[in-house]
Amino acid sequence: MSEEDKQNFRAYRSEIENYLLLGSHSISLLGSNVLIFALQVKFKTQIVWRNVALFSALHVASLVGIYQFIFLAKWPTLFWYCTCWLMGVMGITAGAHRLWSHRSYKARWPARLFLMFCNSMAFQASFLPFNDVIEWSRDHRCHHKWTDTDADPHNTTRGMFFAHMGWLMVRKHPEVKRKGSQLDLSDLFNDPILAFQRRFIFYLLPTVFMNYGRRIYLCFCFRVTSFPGSMPNT
Repeated sequence: MSEEDKQNFRAYRSEIENYLLLGSHSISLLGSNVLIFALQVKFKTQIVWRNVALFSALHVASLVGIYQFIFLAKWPTLFWYCTCWLMGVMGITAGAHRLWSHRSYKARWPARLFLMFCNSMAFQASFLPFNDVIEWSRDHRCHHKWTDTDADPHNTTRGMFFAHMGWLMVRKHPEVKRKGSQLDLSDLFNDPILAFQRRFIFYLLPTVFMNYGRRIYLCFCFRVTSFPGSMPNT
């Protein structure tokens, strides 16, 4: 930000504060950089304690799952765990990541339907509301377009823990929302399979998918798919 912008910010401080307080759209004589600077000054990390509690519960429950996995589980259960884990990882890597976020390849509707169900099994969510492929892909496109800036959902300049999973425990930076709203997501919203997921899958999945042994594979799946967003970029 230029020195001139900083001087403008100081000169119009009261007007900016009114904007932040009242949401007014009538700021005069201010460049967009000044407003962005004001939003950055205003921003404070807000922890979403519900997500913290749910993530903590998931990891504690997974410890019980590890014990059961090693000492109590039978071969059919181990096979089921490995199958769920592979399907969940595939739903994120081959589905939400390579197919829908980057459009790296084309897939016919049966493959897209399968990957959508796999993605739903991965539980890559902000817990509630359900985080579907559309939201995942939007965040990932923000990540690549504005890497390591305030518009990056898992900005590595805020620390490795934040980039790995901390970003799911706090409210998004205003720049993530502002820049994310500028992205063209028409390809995602026009996909009927993703529309089906957004509307129905959160309610239908428990009826078509066994939950037995889910604690450990969900935790492990989350760890594996979150790793590329944190360690390689820090």
